[in-house]
Amino acid sequence: QTIVEGFYSRGMHSIDFSSDKLPSGIYLYKMETGTQTLIKKFITIK
Repeated sequence: QTIVEGFYSRGMHSIDFSSDKLPSGIYLYKMETGTQTLIKKFITIK
């Protein structure tokens, strides 16, 4: 599932995301820049 897509100017950005519809579990998210890819996890517990 893509949460947000597009290009952003240099600097700090934040994205609000609601996990209300996701079941409990471990999820991965990926952020990419022109030179780096970052993969992290988050956990939801209902």
